[in-house]
Amino acid sequence: MSGSSNPRKDLTELEGQTNKLIRKQFVEQLTFLDSRTTAKQELISDLQEFFKKRSEIEATYASSLERLAERMSSKRSQTQKKEPTTTAELLNGLLNETRTLGRERHQLSERVSAEMGARLDSLNKDLQFIHRRVKDITQTCHDDLSRSYKDMVEDLKFYQATCQQAADSEDKLQKTIQKGKLLQPKEDLNQLRASIRKKVKEQSDREAKASELARKMRSKRTVVRNKYVLAVTAANAATQRYFNAELMDILEALDYDFHDGLDRMVRAYVDADQASLDSEKECLERLIGCSESLSFDTDKYKLVEESSSVFIPPPKFRHFFHPSDKVSRYIPQEHTENDLVEVASEVDQLVAQIEEEEKTLQFVQETLAQQKLESEGVKLSDDPATPKQSTLDRKQAGARQGSHHRTSSSGGVGSLNKDNLSFYLDVFQRIRVAQASLNRLESRRDLLRKALHEQETRKMSDDSYALPKLFEGDLVEYVQTTNVAIPVIVSSCIKHIEQFGLTVEGVFRVPGPQALIDELKEGFERGELVHMSSL
Repeated sequence: MSGSSNPRKDLTELEGQTNKLIRKQFVEQLTFLDSRTTAKQELISDLQEFFKKRSEIEATYASSLERLAERMSSKRSQTQKKEPTTTAELLNGLLNETRTLGRERHQLSERVSAEMGARLDSLNKDLQFIHRRVKDITQTCHDDLSRSYKDMVEDLKFYQATCQQAADSEDKLQKTIQKGKLLQPKEDLNQLRASIRKKVKEQSDREAKASELARKMRSKRTVVRNKYVLAVTAANAATQRYFNAELMDILEALDYDFHDGLDRMVRAYVDADQASLDSEKECLERLIGCSESLSFDTDKYKLVEESSSVFIPPPKFRHFFHPSDKVSRYIPQEHTENDLVEVASEVDQLVAQIEEEEKTLQFVQETLAQQKLESEGVKLSDDPATPKQSTLDRKQAGARQGSHHRTSSSGGVGSLNKDNLSFYLDVFQRIRVAQASLNRLESRRDLLRKALHEQETRKMSDDSYALPKLFEGDLVEYVQTTNVAIPVIVSSCIKHIEQFGLTVEGVFRVPGPQALIDELKEGFERGELVHMSSL
């Protein structure tokens, strides 16, 4: 049985775990989301500054472009911006390629200044919008978990109070029985005076009432204990699901389209550069490689590794059973099978709902992707026989489309449709809430199934396992079940003492070896005829 012998200490430990440890992690997670967004905004700010300065010195000598790269590198080194992500490495790659391309760039100032600035402004606006929504979704998840923890603490309080009431009712019953023994008449009840008979009858009524009260409190304690066990199981399942899965999904939602937006921005920049000189192809290929290395999965694991304390799931909640309660597991009741059917039905409904929502989410993602391609002026070909072009071939074709296309596409280029994006986040939030509910329900369903299966297994087991406990059990129940008037341990001990113990000093005073005692107890529990003289 887990838990300590001090209910107040158990409650304090549970409240401390939920209020201090986990809630502190919640605060740190929100702070991490803010810091992550701030880091991306700083990156965008650095990129905006980079392209602005780059456009100012495009027509100047290569030495000016080289000084810009050195100045930006020095700035990031002095400010210690060493975030280990692919997005941070992107700027480093841009600076390295600038040193190589500085000898050949002279006429790109206008396009670099206008288009890159518009793309980064759009990306920054999308970043702020997504950050607000994702933070609200994270707070919703935190509130849901906090409610689970609050319910668990309240169930523990009620469980401890019920156990105390049950213990008090048992004490009252024992005291009433002891008092009744003092009033027990030595002669026939009919021969006593009326006043004594009345006292005896009143005492009998008090004992009956106390016994009934104790029985009701034991039943109530079982119901309350089951509710508490379910609450702890659900809270553990919800916590593990959130820290192991939901939190990673939240990080992915926070970075939605950020890497793709940077990739599109870099590709547009390469489009402008490629139209200038074919001789720069080798440099541009390296720059494309830098943008293609952008990976949310890589960044996610690096960020999680850097801030591991924020994402490590907290310890599982322990079950704090009351010291007077000898049962430390969930006990099936008459309504348990009905509860299992209801929970299983709810699980099936939630699974179907989540599947539909995921289909909707996939459709919205495809719609957003299509809109992003359309905003870039890209027409998708459905003909599988159409030969694929290389990256730089596509860049060259785009550069030859003329200034009219570049002017018409620069206004809203790279921007996400806010209505579709908001709908995407709404569906994402519904899936997160449904997944959290499904996780809790599945944990309840599995616990109920396990309890019913164990109960059925115990019923189908052999007679040796069907016997009630001889040690630490109810002796009356044992005698009634085995139909043996005198338990075998009593007869075996009497026989052994008569044969070997009458002349032994300290037979009832000096304890035997614990290993030997345990071996004897196991034999008696199995119902075997143990010959103690052979041990």
